[in-house]
Amino acid sequence: MGIAKTTGRAQFAESFPGLLSLGLFVCIVMVGLWPFGSPRNRVEWLRDKHGLRFYGPSSLLSVKPVEFGLSEASPVVLELRLRPFAIRQSGTLISFYNSATRGSFSISQQQDDLELRLDSKSETRRVYFDGAFRFGDSQQLTLTFDTRGTRLFADRIEIQPSLPFSVRPANLTGRLVIGDAPTSHHSWRGELTALRLYQALTSCGVAGWHCSLPRFNSFRTVLRYSFNEGAGRLVHDRAGDNDLVIADRYTLLDQISLQMPWKEYRASWTYFEDAAINIAGFVPFGFALRVYIARRFHIASAAAVTIGAGAALSATIEFLQSYLPTRDSGITDLIMNTAGAALGTSIWRLSRLAFVRTLQRERI
Repeated sequence: MGIAKTTGRAQFAESFPGLLSLGLFVCIVMVGLWPFGSPRNRVEWLRDKHGLRFYGPSSLLSVKPVEFGLSEASPVVLELRLRPFAIRQSGTLISFYNSATRGSFSISQQQDDLELRLDSKSETRRVYFDGAFRFGDSQQLTLTFDTRGTRLFADRIEIQPSLPFSVRPANLTGRLVIGDAPTSHHSWRGELTALRLYQALTSCGVAGWHCSLPRFNSFRTVLRYSFNEGAGRLVHDRAGDNDLVIADRYTLLDQISLQMPWKEYRASWTYFEDAAINIAGFVPFGFALRVYIARRFHIASAAAVTIGAGAALSATIEFLQSYLPTRDSGITDLIMNTAGAALGTSIWRLSRLAFVRTLQRERI
């Protein structure tokens, strides 16, 4: 009986690393692909006033591309009235996406800063206005764009001097996405009660605050959303016929598979937290699989096989995530996951060396 128990324990000890590796594999797949579909679009009408509430995976999409009919050199003014739910959050407020070129212009909240971002096939440009957002009451943000730079006003007070970030009307064409990014999950949380987009008929649009408003017919209204419908699935464009659609299920306009790292980067704590989690999540898997391979197969390339298995698992998950709107499919996660598997392998090797040295000292 004692021999049988000893044999059973030895067999369990021998198979435990393999069972642990399998369990970690299942857990990683479950976490990586959750929630396995498209959730409900978390957008609802405010009850006590005009506007919409964004409180999770959420987005609005224009029925057609935004179009400008005037000169490319004419200034543009964008007005937003909003209230963020938190200062320590990151999310895309509004985006203009050109599906033909896959170029986009987006305005995002990064903590209390406002980020402007221009993406094209060749480059990504960013600029930040510090301290643009405040917590509590709603605020009106007014952005003025022309070929010389960009200015930001919060409740008619200029946040900081004009930044040398040129935005042309062509950058604000394409489908309009509100509350999220067009190609990846980056939902904003808060209330939006007004959105207006103007194009200047004269060049005085960015000369000063007195010229930044549509007065004396000096501006043409391109878009105007008052969000006063109160119910339904449409937000009507009061300046034309480019209405916004509130879809029942959350989707992305053009989800990208395996996004490049420089396209994924965002200057926020969330980005670095995600990177750390992606590394840490694969460390136990790399450690357990390395132990199992070393005990079961006794091959010299066990470390390379372990790291390759981690990379293959990560690549499979990242590919499948390109079909899930709440998950981001990118090369950054693949690199971090592979690094985690490599780190787990290294920890096993270091712990084994430490164990061997301890035995050698005890024998001496």
